[in-house]
Amino acid sequence: MQVTTDSATAQDRPSFHKLPTFIIGLPKTYRGAPLESALDQQDIKWSRVDGVVFNFCGDGGDRVDAKAARILLRREILSGEVGCALAHRNVYRMMVNQACPMAVVFEDDARLSRTLEVDLIQDLLHASEPRVLLLSYKPNTVVMRRQSLGHSHARGAYSQVWVPPTTTTAYALNLAAAELLLDDGRPISYVADWPVRPSPDIRFFVMNDPVASPDLHGVSTIGDRSPDTIESPRLRLKEANRRLLAISHVTWLRHRRLYGSYRAYIMHEFIRFPAFAIAARKKPTLRTLDARTSSDADV
Repeated sequence: MQVTTDSATAQDRPSFHKLPTFIIGLPKTYRGAPLESALDQQDIKWSRVDGVVFNFCGDGGDRVDAKAARILLRREILSGEVGCALAHRNVYRMMVNQACPMAVVFEDDARLSRTLEVDLIQDLLHASEPRVLLLSYKPNTVVMRRQSLGHSHARGAYSQVWVPPTTTTAYALNLAAAELLLDDGRPISYVADWPVRPSPDIRFFVMNDPVASPDLHGVSTIGDRSPDTIESPRLRLKEANRRLLAISHVTWLRHRRLYGSYRAYIMHEFIRFPAFAIAARKKPTLRTLDARTSSDADV
């Protein structure tokens, strides 16, 4: 599969500095001052987007589908995760309402580690197909589909990935991706890291050298993301039963509306979670399924 960009000259390509750059954070616990300072030093204009505080008791069930989340996540979704997903949706909605061709999104605990490669980001996202470029990510959740892609001025700067990685605090996306990630306004049923239904229709890329990373000294505003991951015979038996139901396609027959498409079902049940489980046991590094180099791909 070739990676191509829509043709654009330096004159008709929109200026990165004029594109919206959003920082998501809760007003009362905002942690984005160091990030704002770093963006200012690179002359990048930014805007704050208020995080969302969600409460299962007070907010009702119209904004979250807890039953669906239990099926897709294999655990209960946390109120902080719902709020996080809603805040990211607010950014996507702003992009759609303002017809923004592309944008950069940071969570307020992101910390820049180097200069953003402006031209590369613009060139990659200047496409009619939905694209997301991860500027930060957890290395052992990455499975690369194609390695060392880029342009002549930045050869080997990014890679296309087979499985959308998790735990990102910074990414860039185009308008086509934002439209899909709104998920038609359905109640939240998955964490903000790429909802199950639209993800298979989006092409995900990662910077080989991440631009940002989370503040290691910060305190999560979401809470414990993995309350049910303690190893026990009961949990192992539960997971084995789930795998049997998935392989036999009982899960698909019972819950096909949650996945939206058979392609999303296969990606989620047989590629995404197994890839994460295997990668989590390995040394944090980029995993490669397709070892072809940049000379094998047209960008």
